[in-house]
Amino acid sequence: MLKAYFNTNDELIWQEQALYKVPTQVVNEKVYVERLLRQYGANVVVIRPDYIVFETAGHREEIDKLTQELTKYGLIEFVRGARIAIIKASAGFHEKLKQFEKEEPAPEIVENEYLDQQDKVFTM
Repeated sequence: MLKAYFNTNDELIWQEQALYKVPTQVVNEKVYVERLLRQYGANVVVIRPDYIVFETAGHREEIDKLTQELTKYGLIEFVRGARIAIIKASAGFHEKLKQFEKEEPAPEIVENEYLDQQDKVFTM
């Protein structure tokens, strides 16, 4: 870790990500579910004969609302990712990191000499 920053919600642009697994039949037969997914900007990740996985991003309340609605239509599985954020007023951490690397270059990457010897090193 180079440095830690604390910012309030007012200083950030943030989203949470979520994945939803919904029965394929429900999406095919229920026009409301298709409209709901469009309304929340959901994108298809995987299509299988028995289920479809969608991803979406939004604030906690939006994700919770979509989860409640999809539960009515047989939501199979749901997972929420961590919150991701970017600072509104910042010129960007990237520039600071480039300057840091210029001032203190990282040592050359050293490959693990044991990677190709897994069976010999990690045996029970």
